[in-house]
Amino acid sequence: MPNIATNAILHTKQELNNRHCYQQLVDTFHQNCFNLNQNPYVLSKLQIFVNICEQMRDSSDADIAK
Repeated sequence: MPNIATNAILHTKQELNNRHCYQQLVDTFHQNCFNLNQNPYVLSKLQIFVNICEQMRDSSDADIAK
């Protein structure tokens, strides 16, 4: 994700418009990295996934969640 501003991803609260990207990213993370049901704290950090998808909305890297 070379063109994405890290500070914006970590510290903003963008509105979710790119639902397909978000669902793909959450599902992929849940299946391959960490069971999201195991720790409620992780659920509070899912805004980061929203921010990633919204930053990538017009990017050619929009399929990051695959």
